[in-house]
Amino acid sequence: FPSHDRRRLPALRAALPTKTVWLFCSAKCERNGSGKISSISGTLQDITYRKQIEEELEELSLVAKNTSNCVIITDINRRIKWVNQSVVKLTGYTENEIIGNTPKMFQFEKTNPDTIQMIRDKLMREEEIKTEILNKCIVTGKQIGRAHV
Repeated sequence: FPSHDRRRLPALRAALPTKTVWLFCSAKCERNGSGKISSISGTLQDITYRKQIEEELEELSLVAKNTSNCVIITDINRRIKWVNQSVVKLTGYTENEIIGNTPKMFQFEKTNPDTIQMIRDKLMREEEIKTEILNKCIVTGKQIGRAHV
């Protein structure tokens, strides 16, 4: 290492007798006037909880990608950021046609206006929504079934 250089090393996994602990190591070498290492200092940080969350997110991501149920993820402005292949297959839209739109693009004209308003109200209050709505398919323009929101 050059003088006073700080290198970030990848996370380390240390096996203890009862559990695995993930550690992040950051170290720095100090060199003397002749260029020899005179000291090494650093820190170890327990990142086990973060690694557990990352593993859980990876598992949930696989479920969302591979389920036969339609999964739509939107941003705070209700713009679609991600859909799984079940949405593409069911609606007939391509992923590129869907991303950036709102779920309203799937709304069937015959959906009860009171149901639409109830969904909007609950979204604004960030409440759970349990209802059935009618959606449409681009290929036929007809109702494709009921969606549970």
